[in-house]
Amino acid sequence: MKTDLVATGYIIHENKVLLIYHKKLQMWLPVGGHIEENETPDQAMIREAKEEIGLDVNLVGGLDIFGKNIIISKEGNVIEQCAVPFHTNIHNVGDHNHYSLFYICVPKGNVNIIINREEIEDFRWFSKEDLNSAKIHIAIKNLALCAFDLYYKNKKPQKKFGVGFGVMMLNSEGKLLLGRRHEDPDKADSELRGEGTWTMPGGKLEIGEGFEEGAFREVMEETGIKLKDVKVMALNNDINEYAHFVTVGMFCDNFEGEPRVMEPDEITEWRWFGLNEIPENIFSPSKKVLENYKAGEFYLRPKKNIEIELRSFISEEDYYKLLEYFNSNAELVKDDFQETHYFDCEEDLRIQKNNFGAKIWMKKGKIHDDAREEVEIKISEDDFDKIQNIFKILGYNVEIKWLRDRKQFDWEGIKVCLDFTKGYGYIIEMEKIGFENEKEKVLNELKQKFNYLGIPITPREEFEKKYEYYKSNWRGLI
Repeated sequence: MKTDLVATGYIIHENKVLLIYHKKLQMWLPVGGHIEENETPDQAMIREAKEEIGLDVNLVGGLDIFGKNIIISKEGNVIEQCAVPFHTNIHNVGDHNHYSLFYICVPKGNVNIIINREEIEDFRWFSKEDLNSAKIHIAIKNLALCAFDLYYKNKKPQKKFGVGFGVMMLNSEGKLLLGRRHEDPDKADSELRGEGTWTMPGGKLEIGEGFEEGAFREVMEETGIKLKDVKVMALNNDINEYAHFVTVGMFCDNFEGEPRVMEPDEITEWRWFGLNEIPENIFSPSKKVLENYKAGEFYLRPKKNIEIELRSFISEEDYYKLLEYFNSNAELVKDDFQETHYFDCEEDLRIQKNNFGAKIWMKKGKIHDDAREEVEIKISEDDFDKIQNIFKILGYNVEIKWLRDRKQFDWEGIKVCLDFTKGYGYIIEMEKIGFENEKEKVLNELKQKFNYLGIPITPREEFEKKYEYYKSNWRGLI
């Protein structure tokens, strides 16, 4: 069968990718077409983008597998360095095959789309969320998500390191001063980001500056308040995907003036909060300083046993497709049948028996939180009923039972579970155990894995609704 060479491009701009709706094939596709005689794939991709959508593009290439630029000198007969496709494949298009080279492209100059109406019915810029919700062929969608990840991974700026401080200010009523950061990350003015969150006054320590000197300066610049006295009370290590800062926590309850918005492009308002009325979306470094104060500890060691996870409901068809994929691309750790009993107590208390024994375990927080501390104790299967009776004597009754078939895999260091729970449905769950300050980094990693598989993440509200239904009806469902 005849095989034609084809150049195809995923054009990325402002966190979206361009797809065209092909008139003849009636499906969403990336821009591209056949490579003509005496034409390089680079030249073909640039030509096709101009012909199909009227757009000048640059190809993002010259990258090795580690995402670093390859430098090739023009020695001997080397004319120029060509862009490297991020993927290639051969697929059938009826009476012939296409050998396709897939490129990541970016617009060059103005982004003014003029489509070729003879071939193209429509075009659209898709965000990652749009890709997961739209009716797009799974191969097209997965390559688009892969192009997103590769492009922004390469574009990601080098993580910055520094020393910062936050000033915990209490007024005469014992209330804490917090300011709301601007919603725009470019204006929120923090290497650690935190746009839209509530933060203590503070900032970055300047070269040659003392802690107290920095606190006096920043509080005056941000709030117009003059500190009379301030002391060092805490030290923390703040790390996320953007930066790594050592944060010095300062304390002050002796000052003059009331807070004013001095830098509206950074902090949009200041407000006093009771210590039991702190908003949930508090800036992470400020939250840690407050925890130091409440615990009376200068330094709080990060807790390691935090379970960080994401999950999604899937169809039976997707379950078996994923099972086939992981059997080929991951290590099967357990093939297990589990019976789990949940008890009616404040904490998430459970007992479970499975193919490998039994255990008691408790998790902090609520059942569908994405990061929780947990404690687990292994017991013999013979003790399962005894433990249940002990809990009953203590006043804890079985609130819900699960009967679950679980396939657990190790996929590139991530725990992946494919579950079928009787009366509840099919679920994929990805999990990592890590430090509390790693939560956002790990969640982003898990989200990228879901995107790679083309599985949309089920909103927490949907899980809670399904859980409440099961909780009320499980006796009839199992």
